[in-house]
Amino acid sequence: PSTGCFKRNSEGVVAADHASDLLWKYCMDRRGLAYDQAQVLSNEVHVEWIDQLILHKLRVPPPGYAPVSWSQLHNADVEIFTLAAQKAKGGIRPDLRGEKPLDSIFLNLMEDNRVTFFLML
Repeated sequence: PSTGCFKRNSEGVVAADHASDLLWKYCMDRRGLAYDQAQVLSNEVHVEWIDQLILHKLRVPPPGYAPVSWSQLHNADVEIFTLAAQKAKGGIRPDLRGEKPLDSIFLNLMEDNRVTFFLML
């Protein structure tokens, strides 16, 4: 049975248990808070991204189409971080106003075709 705690696999890598929808959401909440604490991406923008993923997962597909899968959500998530890394080559330190560097990048990439392509039904 799942405890919702971090687990260490045989390679020594710490992995979070995300076996259910709720545990996945908890993992994403912790990730957003970690990015916020690191001053890289605000929790508000991260929550907006995760909410968008959840909306895609919960959307009822039109007749003849399959619902969005977990692997599609994962691929979209990987793609947005990959593209954000490419756009943030100048660094990920907050600017003088204290704005987190990935906030504006993420807000633009959430609607980018290279990301939303993975969320198609």
